[in-house]
Amino acid sequence: MEKIPFTLEHQGKTLREEHYSWAKHHKKVSYCVGVEKFHQSLEEAPFYEVWHSDKKYVEVYHALKNSPHTITKVNDMMNFDTGESFKQRKHFIVLENQAYQEADVSHYSIGASNTKQTCHIRLTFQLENDRFIFDMEHRSAGSYAETFGSFLEDVFTNMMDYLEDKKEAYVEACRQQEEEPNVQSHMVRTHGIHSLGESEYKIVVVDSSSSLIDEFDIEEEELKRSLIGVEIYQFNMELQ
Repeated sequence: MEKIPFTLEHQGKTLREEHYSWAKHHKKVSYCVGVEKFHQSLEEAPFYEVWHSDKKYVEVYHALKNSPHTITKVNDMMNFDTGESFKQRKHFIVLENQAYQEADVSHYSIGASNTKQTCHIRLTFQLENDRFIFDMEHRSAGSYAETFGSFLEDVFTNMMDYLEDKKEAYVEACRQQEEEPNVQSHMVRTHGIHSLGESEYKIVVVDSSSSLIDEFDIEEEELKRSLIGVEIYQFNMELQ
């Protein structure tokens, strides 16, 4: 399965993490390097503290602290076993996508009888601060090939049909290899989305400001309303 490299370099030190292909079109993501827990105030000594086992992550974080390359997130938490509340502070480093592909469509032509085309498309959904980006391909061939304009007439249906085809292909590949499919895990890791049935989906998002990764369930209508962009980022044509 494709892995997307995210890195940060600082004074000869290179930090590198990989994410599954759901992250392909996100330019940055945040990676947690430390967690602290406090009984009441952030000014007191933490009662729990753990940092990344690789010292260079911690060193780079402290060197870049309070810069655009680091994020700190504080949450009010509760220990449900004891009923005690506490504060949690997480420390993140922002890593950059080394495989990000800018849109590059210098040629586009549809309808020649002896050609077939593949449009590589990304769909961008914005849910307040959270961004979900879906990657897909649209194939056509011959004199009556469907154009990108035709594709746009029912974007969401085309997206869901593509997603269903990918799910069926995964299940069939597992059947041939006599493996038990884990559909939700595969679809979320690979495509960042999985149908939960009854017009509900689980999606993986990245916060536009902090680059923090999250996932949550969303109703289909809300997802449709959040679509803000459809872009061909690569176009391929070949003779058939």
